[in-house]
Amino acid sequence: MSGLADSSTYFKWSDERLLIEPLEAFGIDSLTLLEFAMEVENAYNVALEEEDVNLCNNVGDLVSLVAVARNGTN
Repeated sequence: MSGLADSSTYFKWSDERLLIEPLEAFGIDSLTLLEFAMEVENAYNVALEEEDVNLCNNVGDLVSLVAVARNGTN
């Protein structure tokens, strides 16, 4: 997957920071975000709406989106 070529920097961050840091801090562009979302859909057997994914500002938002999709609630 493109966009995270040097991920070693992020391994040093706390879980809390990883969840709240803006996606731009990871160098993630819109295409990379959608590719990642497709991988998440496959890994967790969920369907995510593209417009919902595009509204995510950080990893925490993505986690919440997957949790809602897994629970079947909106």
